Order: sequence, then C-alpha cells, then structure tokens
Amino acid sequence: MNENSKCAIWCTPAKENNTDRDGREIISPRAGGVYFIVGSAEAVLDNYGDHDPIPVRLTDWLVEQRRLGVRWPEITTKTIWAK
Repeated sequence: MNENSKCAIWCTPAKENNTDRDGREIISPRAGGVYFIVGSAEAVLDNYGDHDPIPVRLTDWLVEQRRLGVRWPEITTKTIWAK
C-alpha cells in the first residue's frame, strides 16, 4: 500500500493499493472511500480544472454505488461522460 498517493478525482491525499490492472485502486477520504479508476479515465480527469463539475458528479456516483452495495466502484471513461 502506498500512503503518499493522491485522489485521482480531487488531487487530495489518499492511499493506493497495489494492483496488476491498468489503473489505480485508491482509498480517498474526500471521495468517500475505495474506488478503482482505469488509466484512460484518469488521463481524461487530468485535463479538467478545479472548478469543473466532473469531480462532484463522480463523487456523487461513487456514493450511490456504495449505497447500492458495490464495494469497489470502478470509474471508466464511460462513467465520466455519463449523465
């Protein structure tokens, strides 16, 4: 576990679990817990500024997924462009 990572959504301090997949498993208090983000989705997020509504929408989506019982929600580019 890497304790010096950043949340891919909010760029705030987070922890990261090691994974063999193309992406990162992040534990972010700001985003409400654990999520996985694929590499291509993280690249899309890198192009947005602090005042973009995407981080808020993604955090809302993560909260809803957890409420539905999804333990590790997975963010893809499709998730970013939904809604």
